[in-house]
Amino acid sequence: MDRRRINGFIVPPGRFAEEDPARILERLQRRAGANAIAIPCDGAHLAFRPDLALYRGLRYAPPTHDAAAAARMAALGRAIRAAKAESMTVLLMLDGAPAGGLQDEDVARLPDGTAPALASGGGDDARALASPHLRAIARATAIDALNAHPQADGLIAGRSSYPTCTLDPAFLDFGPHARDAAAALGLDFAAMQSAASSLRAHLLGRLTAQDLTMWTERDGGRFRMLQALIEIPALHDWLSFKARLGAGTLAAWRAGLDAAAPGKALVACGPPPPLSTLAGFSFRGAAATCDAVIAPLRTAQWCAAIRAWGETLAAANPALRAHPALPRTLAAMLDVVDDAGFDRLEDWRAPAPDEAHPVGQHAQTRKLRNARAEAGERPVWAIAQAAGPLTDFARRFAIAWAAAPDGAWTEGCDDRDGARLDAIGAIAGVA
Repeated sequence: MDRRRINGFIVPPGRFAEEDPARILERLQRRAGANAIAIPCDGAHLAFRPDLALYRGLRYAPPTHDAAAAARMAALGRAIRAAKAESMTVLLMLDGAPAGGLQDEDVARLPDGTAPALASGGGDDARALASPHLRAIARATAIDALNAHPQADGLIAGRSSYPTCTLDPAFLDFGPHARDAAAALGLDFAAMQSAASSLRAHLLGRLTAQDLTMWTERDGGRFRMLQALIEIPALHDWLSFKARLGAGTLAAWRAGLDAAAPGKALVACGPPPPLSTLAGFSFRGAAATCDAVIAPLRTAQWCAAIRAWGETLAAANPALRAHPALPRTLAAMLDVVDDAGFDRLEDWRAPAPDEAHPVGQHAQTRKLRNARAEAGERPVWAIAQAAGPLTDFARRFAIAWAAAPDGAWTEGCDDRDGARLDAIGAIAGVA
């Protein structure tokens, strides 16, 4: 894969149906210095006509191809041709979620066998990463998309980790597919289930202020965490097991890509450290399968996660609701701030469109540094969210650009927003 430094934009295919793609790309290149685009093309952004033969015998049917999908498919084709004429890198973004939602067996499970509580508003699902049915749909989707758009340089793989916006998904997966995978790997599933269940029970009812203070001490709770892994080896096995399940999902994407177009790039995308550990995403494992790895700096979601995790813990441990150690501990544990963070849980929330994101420069830099260390020689790209006031967005993009020598992508930026494009161009060194 081309190793030039990426300055990319994530653009939905519908945007290319609204205006001549060449004009859109010209703005991105001239004002921001863009040399790459990534385009979502399945799910709500479906932009290919499914080949029904690829889905024959699978549990899940292909998505419905209607007039709107046909228009997006044509627009995406024009955009790819225009981008390749300008020597831009083009990647297709695939989620791999089955049309119509998940069947019960393919929903990841908590240690007690129930489904996890997810963030409201959609966007998350609790897919069982070990499900052969979901891996099969991922493989078929990869083949389908690349057959429809063979000029693309590769794929950004769909979710290969568990959600992180709420606390419950941190305790996945103990469903039937995971049980089968653990047996195949020779792991003690019951011991991992018991260890995760005990930890969850402690957090949801027996958590104390003393427990919280270890995270805000100078060692960040590292000693206590290491002791827990030594004393309860099943905790280590469980965290490692989750990462292996995520790696298996990436292998399914790789199989689909290689079947459709050997030599095309596969790019993984997963939450940066330390959330990656709880989400089952290993940068080292991804680097073994993929040509590059993305560590998104989705700062708005981190703020919302602190609030969501905190509300869950406060509801289960009422004495901690007003304790400043609760929000401080979550901010430290998720490595979001450079200082102590807010003292009140209610001050943490997803920022409004005109609000700065209260996330530290050093915290974001650490996340990318740790991701790069794990990925070895593979490129690690950042994603910066275009939301927020212009000055705050420029600050966050500058952090991503400085901490990710392989490049960065901008998510959610309107190509007609000249001020943001100019800010990106100035940071990226566009003349």
